[in-house]
Amino acid sequence: MKEIGTEQEETEREVIETELLSTLTGRIFPDEDYSEEDYSEPENFDPECKELVDGAALVKYEDAIRKLVDQNNQMRDPGKTPCNLMEYFSGSDTVKRKVESAVISIKKIDGVLYGCTTLKLRESLDEKEWCELKEYMEGQYSDGWGEHIGRREIPIDGGTLYLQFWQYYDFHFFHKEEICVREAVEEDRRLPRLRLQGHEGNIFSILVKVRQLLVQNGQEQEAEELLDRIGESVSYGQALGILGKYVEMEQDLPVQGFRSRELGDKKDRKNEECR
Repeated sequence: MKEIGTEQEETEREVIETELLSTLTGRIFPDEDYSEEDYSEPENFDPECKELVDGAALVKYEDAIRKLVDQNNQMRDPGKTPCNLMEYFSGSDTVKRKVESAVISIKKIDGVLYGCTTLKLRESLDEKEWCELKEYMEGQYSDGWGEHIGRREIPIDGGTLYLQFWQYYDFHFFHKEEICVREAVEEDRRLPRLRLQGHEGNIFSILVKVRQLLVQNGQEQEAEELLDRIGESVSYGQALGILGKYVEMEQDLPVQGFRSRELGDKKDRKNEECR
C-alpha cells in the first residue's frame, strides 16, 4: 500500500528540460531572379541565382526568423501554445510516455543562430529511445514542420530568404556543450597547406589537388567526404568555402562558376570507372 502523498509526489515530479541543437541555414533569392514557380520547381531555376547563408549570417534576420517560427508553431491554433510535435509521434509507447513535449524554435549562441528543439521529459531516455526520438525529429525537420516553414518567405532587402532547418549533408543533433568542444577541435586542427601556381581558374582542378593533398596527408576519409560535399554545392563561392575547411590555400583564385549537376556527372563517371 502506498504511503499518503506518494501519488501526489509522483505526479509533481520535476520535468527534465533539455535542448537539441542543429545547424540552421538559409537561401537568399535576389528579387530580380526569384519567382514562386522557380522555388516550387527546383529544376527550373539556375543554382547560381541563390545564395546559401549559415547561422552566423542569419543573425541579422533574427527578429524576422523568430516571428516566422512563432507563426509556424501556431499555424493550427493561432494565439495558443506552440505546436507540440509529440502529439504526432506514432512510435514506441515508452518514448510517448517519457517525452511530454517537443517544440522547435531557434537559439543564438556566440553570434550564431541554431535550430533548437526544446524537450520536456518525464523520465530520462536510454540510448535506444534517444535514437528513436532523434530519428522522428529529423523527419519533422526534413519533411514535416521544417518543410512547411522552408516554403514560407521572409522578405529582406534585395531579395527573399527561405530557412533550412534540415540539410541534406551531415544533419545531426547536438547539445550546447558540444559546440565549445567542436570549436576547440577546429582551432587545434592544423590544415594541410595547398600552394597553387598561377591562376588555375577551374574549381575541378583545385578539387583534384585538394583531394590528392588529403590522401598524401593520410586523410582518405576526408578526401571522399569532400567529394560528396562539393557535389551538393550550388556556386563556386560555396565550393571554395567548403575546400577552405579542409586545406589552407595560399592565394585567392578567380574560379569559374559551375553547376552542381556537372560535378555529379563527374562523380558518376568516376564510380563507373571503379566498377
